[in-house]
Amino acid sequence: MAIAGLVVGGVVWALLDDDPEAADDEEPASDESAPPEDPQAATRVEFAEAMLQFGEVQSFAYRGSVRAATSRPFGAGGSTVGDLAVEGAVLLQPALARVVAADSRGRAEETLTSGTTVWTRSATSADLLDAAPWQVRPMSLDATSTLDMQVVARVITTAGDPRGEAPDDAGRRVIRATLPARGEIIPLLPGADVLLSLDDAGDIAHIVVTWPPRDAQLVLDVEIFAHNQPQDIAPPDRGPGALRRTVPVEVLEAEGVRPLELGRVPAGWRLTGAWVGPLGRPSMDCLALNLVYANPDAGSGYYMWVRLTAERCGLVVAVTPDPQPLTVGSFEGSVVESSSGTTGFLFDGTTGVQFETDLPVDDVATLMASLRPFDPDAELEPLAATSPS
Repeated sequence: MAIAGLVVGGVVWALLDDDPEAADDEEPASDESAPPEDPQAATRVEFAEAMLQFGEVQSFAYRGSVRAATSRPFGAGGSTVGDLAVEGAVLLQPALARVVAADSRGRAEETLTSGTTVWTRSATSADLLDAAPWQVRPMSLDATSTLDMQVVARVITTAGDPRGEAPDDAGRRVIRATLPARGEIIPLLPGADVLLSLDDAGDIAHIVVTWPPRDAQLVLDVEIFAHNQPQDIAPPDRGPGALRRTVPVEVLEAEGVRPLELGRVPAGWRLTGAWVGPLGRPSMDCLALNLVYANPDAGSGYYMWVRLTAERCGLVVAVTPDPQPLTVGSFEGSVVESSSGTTGFLFDGTTGVQFETDLPVDDVATLMASLRPFDPDAELEPLAATSPS
């Protein structure tokens, strides 16, 4: 005999069933007290996975459009407002970015940024840009207020409240999210509406950012592709605008900063970023020289970032477990090797050196041993004994 429950008016009534075979076929009674299934649960999982995957992306290319008002320009060049067609690429680890923006008349401007250094060139059309000379503006990029694709790549990872939307025109999964209202992490585009299209692998393939959601002053609509692939970004290495010549050696020396550089790097590497900026310590007005070395033909992988400042300024370093002592020539300090990379710092009584890389400790010691005075006219020597580039 089977017993079933029937809820009527909140009272449970027992029903008897004389068929002993039926008990095995009956559906269990539903629990009316159980909460309804969350319709956005799957969306939140997909969104979280997409954010994790995008956090591993170190390079990408993009193309699309930007509609920017004067109150919220896009990019660091001169063509930052209006209805623009944009095409560019980003290398996040060495802080390199390139964008070509064309206005409604077809006039184009190419902007290349390396840290706080900006190069621009313009022409009557994008086809003529290669023949145009670069104009360089060292120490001109304000990272706290300039909005470009490097910033967009970071700011969208702070979005929350994911909601599923209808597929886009390409049939891809679309998730809508919202940036923090006050921009607590990155103080740009607070409360912006974000639409993300995901490809079959769950990677972000399309981004639409609208800020603010009503009476928009900025609408960015771009396809994202070539994740972690080599990108065509290379600061000028010849002429008065060459990357090495943008380093203000005299300014650094006047501030008590001894400008040094690596003299030897792995084969295929070169100096891909060099800029001077504030150290970021509110109690002192200190400058730091930032140098980034990498293989520009690799979309992601081995790199080394070096920051140099006067030892009196100190260095801000994260507290990490199990630091190992490191001595390189006259420099002494410590290094930590983990699954996410190798970090450390060195001092010699005059200069403080901070570094971050994905090379192993032995290779770091070899590279740091080649530190020499920075010379704009010097060439880097290849060091084939390090890990592959």
